[in-house]
Amino acid sequence: MTVPNPHEDASSTPGGAPSARRRATLARKWAYLIGSTAYLPYTHQELESHLRELVDQLIEVVCSTPFEPAPASRAGA
Repeated sequence: MTVPNPHEDASSTPGGAPSARRRATLARKWAYLIGSTAYLPYTHQELESHLRELVDQLIEVVCSTPFEPAPASRAGA
């Protein structure tokens, strides 16, 4: 995976959350890693789409105030 550039503003939204492009890249890499180590009855696109939804949920939880970890636990399950 790539290392984020701390001086790069273009990868984040004004609130500090990763942009849609960065989220999609994370979901794509996550799907690749899961798909290369385990069998899942999904196409790569279906897996990537599902993981993109989880990435969005996790980022929403991390950026929320006050922080409430329960939704992140559900996404991790």
